[in-house]
Amino acid sequence: LVMALVATLPGDRRDGNVVMSKLLDLDFDGVGGRVRFAPNGDREDPLYSLFNFRRVSGGDHATWVNIGQTGSEIGSAEIDLSEFCFADVGCGLVSAPSDSYPVPEPQLAVWIPAVIGIIAVLLVGATFSYIRVARKKKQMASQMSEMQKKIEAVKNIDNDLDNINKVVDDAKKQQASLIMERAALQGGVPSTWVVSPDTLVPITPE
Repeated sequence: LVMALVATLPGDRRDGNVVMSKLLDLDFDGVGGRVRFAPNGDREDPLYSLFNFRRVSGGDHATWVNIGQTGSEIGSAEIDLSEFCFADVGCGLVSAPSDSYPVPEPQLAVWIPAVIGIIAVLLVGATFSYIRVARKKKQMASQMSEMQKKIEAVKNIDNDLDNINKVVDDAKKQQASLIMERAALQGGVPSTWVVSPDTLVPITPE
């Protein structure tokens, strides 16, 4: 910031935009490396120091140890792995250990198999009950269908009988009409006969 203020004219040092512009134009070698800024204000190609917190050899306390530095780009790290310590692996490795670790087999609780068994038994029982009910429903449906067919057959027979009775009644009326017509042609109806709407019936003479 001091370098930016020095590069700014005295009359413009109260103008934040001008000072910011001068700050972004800075480009110099600093203690931590080359210093220059991107248009958004971030430092370009920054370097970060890497520290490892580890126990001091032969001591009973731990401290931070500088093991290298890295930039913001992949492959820019400069690390002394011999000074790096990994958990469960140790220090002094010539290469980083694999990040794959064996995954322990999951242990099922004792009650889980029992619950699974009970659920299986309940499902089997429910399945058999459903099948039995479905069969009964199918049987009842078949019986109802047969009963309906019989009812329809009885209705048809009754209709046929009604039709036959009607035909018989009509035939009787026609028979009576023909008998009367024939009697008229033969000289009249005997005095001992009486006309009935259904048929000719004999009567006792007086």
